[in-house]
Amino acid sequence: MNKNKIIFWILGVILLWFVTYLVLNLANSNSRPATYSAGNLTIWLLEDDENSFSEISQEFKATYPQYSSKTIKVESFDDEYTYNLALTNAFIQGTAPDIFMLSNTEESVLEYAARTIDPNRISPNDFRLNYKPVFSEDLIISDDTDASQEYIIWIPFWYETLWVIYNRKYFTRPSELETWSSLVSSINALTEKSTAVVPVWLWNASSVGRYDQIISALLALEWAKWIKTTGSNEVKQVLSFYKAFWERTGDNRYDILSAPLWRDNDIEFFAQGDIAAILGFPRDIMKIDEIGYQSSFLYASPLPSYAGTPKTQAINYRYMVVNKDSQNSQFAQDFLVYLSSEEGQSKISEVYPYYLPAHIAVETDLLERKIYPDFNIVYKNFVSDDTQFMSFNVGDNILYREKLYDILEMDSWYENAFTKAQWYIICSSNKSSSLLNLSSPCNK
Repeated sequence: MNKNKIIFWILGVILLWFVTYLVLNLANSNSRPATYSAGNLTIWLLEDDENSFSEISQEFKATYPQYSSKTIKVESFDDEYTYNLALTNAFIQGTAPDIFMLSNTEESVLEYAARTIDPNRISPNDFRLNYKPVFSEDLIISDDTDASQEYIIWIPFWYETLWVIYNRKYFTRPSELETWSSLVSSINALTEKSTAVVPVWLWNASSVGRYDQIISALLALEWAKWIKTTGSNEVKQVLSFYKAFWERTGDNRYDILSAPLWRDNDIEFFAQGDIAAILGFPRDIMKIDEIGYQSSFLYASPLPSYAGTPKTQAINYRYMVVNKDSQNSQFAQDFLVYLSSEEGQSKISEVYPYYLPAHIAVETDLLERKIYPDFNIVYKNFVSDDTQFMSFNVGDNILYREKLYDILEMDSWYENAFTKAQWYIICSSNKSSSLLNLSSPCNK
């Protein structure tokens, strides 16, 4: 091949590569939704109704009229697995939302995609004054090079804790539910008096949709804050305690309701009058109401503590972050500034009343308000200055749920199974966040 032909061939390859590059980029740009373009704000939610969120968007536009003509597009996902998969794919494709939601209970590689908030917009010191201490501990970070410089990295959207949701016909005094020892005594008395109802339903994972949060809340009572540092004694105590509730047979219909032919979960059993109490969240009250329940019998109480120890509650919440690559960074930060304000937090509580308000002033305003209008359950029943909140970090929510499900379905050896699951979750979580040792298997 002569010199001219070689040069012509090289130029042809370069031209072909360039045309291919233009075609691919044009196809990608045409396939991207217009809602992700500069000027429009895109927000992704998890489990919360997107139509209700529009009320928050309208209130924001009223507060920030410069955005009155802008579009705020909200997408909501039903489950965590689908949400995480879609969010990861969106980042890969360059179509990630301007604002997205993450959970306080797990480590996520997506945290690295979050932009810190200008301290001149949301002051860390003001945040400490306006929010409960647990949020300041979780959401304020120091600069790597200057520890005196602090930033807010995320805004809490809401929070929730586990309650005992109970039938007043069977548990007549709130004092029966203050500590686990008093609750167990009440259960024993109820078991002797009535065989028509299950006292408290803590069965296997198949019929308790919140089994992972319940186990986390019980571990928090043992002062465990992180699956990485949870010891065998804490695991043994919690799993033995949980299992003790459903290893009853032959009394109070446990064996009947747990039969394989029944497909109901604990909320449905409770609403149908088969169970006297369940451990649940305020949002579960809506599901109970949908099935139908006599309002004079439905009450709720905070999760019991251990007698003689400080009151401790595991807290679940989701926080909103600004995508650091957002084309609408100012728009997105303004939106989070609004959400962090008393007005914004009040609007969140109005739109989603089944969550507890994270803002202290909003909480004070709502103390006497019913969480759900048809039932005699008010916010002040769950606000206690002597309760310490903590986040229990599970590492990876999806893996944690999956492994716990298998453990709670076992008849025995669940403590050893937890240790193996713990190792696997920690290993997998570390890999996903650090991208190190990817080829080594996570097993033990």
